[in-house]
Amino acid sequence: MKSHEEIEADLDAMGGANYYSEDYELEWAAHHYHAALSEAEKACFGDVLKRRLRDDPSLVTLCYCARLRAPGVGPLLAGLLNAENQTGLRSRALMTALGNYDDDVAFRAVERFVDSDQSREALAALAAIDFPRARPRLFRYLLREDYADACLHLFRDRAKRAGFDALVSDVATWETPDRDRLRQALVRVLNAKPDEFNPFTEDERRLLVEALG
Repeated sequence: MKSHEEIEADLDAMGGANYYSEDYELEWAAHHYHAALSEAEKACFGDVLKRRLRDDPSLVTLCYCARLRAPGVGPLLAGLLNAENQTGLRSRALMTALGNYDDDVAFRAVERFVDSDQSREALAALAAIDFPRARPRLFRYLLREDYADACLHLFRDRAKRAGFDALVSDVATWETPDRDRLRQALVRVLNAKPDEFNPFTEDERRLLVEALG
């Protein structure tokens, strides 16, 4: 079993090996490393992340948090995001990481960034945290043609995480005073990409539109 010290050393080595890599490469390196650990080692990994987030919450450490969920890490990430007074690389990394935590603390930390210049990142995180709760926020952006691709990706991600039937239920139970506008926006978003690049089949798109009644 790896000790805390060994995991610390592994993370240092991982950061060094990916110094010139894109952020997503480091994120997935950490994800695969974490997935290969035993449950006891994952607990140690979580302890290491918590210490780093408290003592030195660098962008590298935030990348380590991006594609995994560890007990006790979510509140620390939310606290760091709450302390951010402007958008930038840190706020983007924090929102990405908070998308792994389905709780009220994470949702509220991200929510205030929805109307910022990182609205796409905030919407993606909110939809990952609690899709039904994010629907009122999402409705405004569904109406915007320049957000069609972004909204399509949110629906795709929801279907991947929870299953297509859950997405159909989300659409069917969407509460809005303007259901006709929602239907028009949904049709536009679902057809934002041609068939060969669309994450939904023609039948799936039809079912989602029909779910609105």
